[in-house]
Amino acid sequence: MLSSAFHFDYIRRMHVTACLTSKARRQDKAVLTARPVREQ
Repeated sequence: MLSSAFHFDYIRRMHVTACLTSKARRQDKAVLTARPVREQ
């Protein structure tokens, strides 16, 4: 039980971190694409 619970928590943390990194990448892409438009 303990090992399975720890494994589940580990997977959940990895999933959350992956979602956060993907969101951060999307925001970075949006900023990079928005910069040239603002400069023009």
